[in-house]
Amino acid sequence: MIDPQEVIRLKTWLTVWPWPNKHGKKAEVIGKASRELMRLAHIAMKFLEHAAVKADMVIGNGLEPRFERFPRPKIVLGSASLLQALHEIAHARFGSSEAVAAAWSCKMMEELFPEIKVKGKWFGHQLMNEDEFIAF
Repeated sequence: MIDPQEVIRLKTWLTVWPWPNKHGKKAEVIGKASRELMRLAHIAMKFLEHAAVKADMVIGNGLEPRFERFPRPKIVLGSASLLQALHEIAHARFGSSEAVAAAWSCKMMEELFPEIKVKGKWFGHQLMNEDEFIAF
């Protein structure tokens, strides 16, 4: 389910800064957004463009992360968590299944950073991961 080319592209985008805004869209900022969150939003938008997923990006420190399908598809990010961003991207790509989104995002995280094994405790449909320390 994980495309090796997608892993290569995401790894490249994670290590190169700044990027030209070739996708032409900017994240809608609600309140304030840290530099790390802005960077993560740019990476997520680039990846959505690569995967041909049409969704807007809304960011702001402390916002509840989620994917909204209606009235227009949008990903909301409130912290600079790569694992959370991948999870919401999975919803945008594959639908509302929490099992699919969790499996894809955890597998993608492990492909991007083989030295980090995604682990933690499940609380409902949320994985609380103590090892997520990706610094941007």
